[in-house]
Amino acid sequence: MTVQELITQLQQFDPNMEVRVKATDPTDWTYQNEIECVEEEVTNWEEEMDDVEWDEEGNIISGKKIVVIDGGMF
Repeated sequence: MTVQELITQLQQFDPNMEVRVKATDPTDWTYQNEIECVEEEVTNWEEEMDDVEWDEEGNIISGKKIVVIDGGMF
């Protein structure tokens, strides 16, 4: 999903509604967490690592940028 696709979907809701992140763990328990932060990161997903550059300490310095919505611990 792109940022524009997310904005388009959110436009159908009352802008004063609360937003949460929903996930289901391997035991089928479902969690709904509040969003802790939204930030830009460089992806570290294995299938997208071809374009990643690393520094001397092994930190990612460039690659595919994504927006991450952090829902905290589940």
